[in-house]
Amino acid sequence: MVEHRTSSGGLEDGKKTIQLRPNSLFEYDKNVGPVIVGLDKNINYYKLLYATLCIRQIIVSEPGCLFIATNRDTVGHFTGVQEWLGAGCMVAAICESVQKEPVIVGKPSTFMMDFLLERGNYWVRTSDTSYRSVLHSTEHTELGT
Repeated sequence: MVEHRTSSGGLEDGKKTIQLRPNSLFEYDKNVGPVIVGLDKNINYYKLLYATLCIRQIIVSEPGCLFIATNRDTVGHFTGVQEWLGAGCMVAAICESVQKEPVIVGKPSTFMMDFLLERGNYWVRTSDTSYRSVLHSTEHTELGT
């Protein structure tokens, strides 16, 4: 049996707004699973607040639940003429609001490669972990500069 999971944070949530009023209560899913934060060209206050409240709920009710980030790239090379904001900017906003660091599953972390190797070499064709290579987009992520 496949369990159906809902998600938040998609394009439709990029158009949502909130009203900042005294005694306002922001409704969110208190049964959320892991919270995944990454590059979002439609980020807004609604999405940041939703993720923050979910992660805070997870910390209180399910300490084992994960706050996951795709990567900590501060810039992205999406054009040939400028460096634009990277996923790390979105991740940093959430980290500050919840005072918690995420599990990084993308580069430079080996989390995803280790996971795939553990599950049957879906992506990496060798079990020799010294043979792995990753394409990179920023020196900061790869070299920690």
